[in-house]
Amino acid sequence: MNPSIRPPHRPFNHRSPLMSLYMRAIGRSPSSHDHHAQQRGFTLLELLVVLIMVGILMAIGAPTWLSMSDNQRLGASQDEAFRALRLAQAKARQQKRIWEACFRTNDGQLQYSVHPNRNGKCGNAAWQPLGAEAATFTTIDTTLSNLTASQSAYVVQFNASGWLASGQDATESRGNEDNAQGRRLTFQIANRPDLRSRTCLYMDSLLGSLRAARDEKCDDTPTR
Repeated sequence: MNPSIRPPHRPFNHRSPLMSLYMRAIGRSPSSHDHHAQQRGFTLLELLVVLIMVGILMAIGAPTWLSMSDNQRLGASQDEAFRALRLAQAKARQQKRIWEACFRTNDGQLQYSVHPNRNGKCGNAAWQPLGAEAATFTTIDTTLSNLTASQSAYVVQFNASGWLASGQDATESRGNEDNAQGRRLTFQIANRPDLRSRTCLYMDSLLGSLRAARDEKCDDTPTR
């Protein structure tokens, strides 16, 4: 054979007799690596470590998540009440008559009604839930709400100018004169009076201006 001519290079065959002999010597078959890589699962210790880590993360994150959820529900109640008040105010201006927005908690559900005034305060109410989720998980904080109360409900009336109605507008509006600056409607999480989270709406003036606030800004003891 001509020494200058080299045989063609052949790739190393992992299944060659020599390799098979080596693998048997170390106690493994040539395909055992692939087989074990496919069949290997988690050990009990690994599963326990993962479960412990998940438990720690849940313990850290759960209070934060619950607090965020409560704040969203309180904000939803505040937004829905704000829209109800603005609707009553707009209807009063449009129809040139007294309209009112009434709020109450009935059988564990937060409810409201926007309607023209007839048969006394809230006497013409058509009650409906104040939002979907918020109506179930929030309620009126009666200790921090001091709007005019009638028939177990809180009521705000607007006259033909969109101002807070008074006894000068109609007999049914007597007692509203004190509904001016500082009067408010306050919401809290249902069945959790220990929580300090609150949202509220202030009747800022007789002109019908509204102001939203939350938490410590709703904690002042109302003057009746």
